[in-house]
Amino acid sequence: MLIYCSVILSHGALSRSPLGTQNNMNAIDILKKFSLSIKQLEGQIDAQSNSEFECQFREFFSTPTAKSAANCAYVWYTQKPILRLKDSSDIIYIGETIQSLHARYSRYAAVEASDSNFARYYHIISNFGPIKVYYYECDKPKDREREMLKMYFQNHLEIPPLNRKS
Repeated sequence: MLIYCSVILSHGALSRSPLGTQNNMNAIDILKKFSLSIKQLEGQIDAQSNSEFECQFREFFSTPTAKSAANCAYVWYTQKPILRLKDSSDIIYIGETIQSLHARYSRYAAVEASDSNFARYYHIISNFGPIKVYYYECDKPKDREREMLKMYFQNHLEIPPLNRKS
């Protein structure tokens, strides 16, 4: 199935083009703007229950790579793009940490698997595929996160779905 979006051209004509051909921003695109040394955490989160999610989340952020990945900016992304206010993107979260990804996230497995949080993750996984993480190590992770969020906002007129506080 091909979904079309309408675009009004500057001279008032209506153009129809396949959705996503306008200004998609995927996880790898945004990171390539900042680094050639992009890395990926091994594995993925594709849980179908709270308990499975808690276990996978803890394991995902407890790998040797997650334990050594520090001073980094990162994006969580899905297999399929998600429609945004403007265009679509596979990015669901943009973040940064000076500590390791393991230290940043492994302690939150139970909180993220709680009913209200898991409902969001379950919807994402069920409709857009497993959650994965790209990251790159840098000198000023907070500055890189700010720049990536700004770039995302410029492309989609909103921030990534999981960057919102609930």
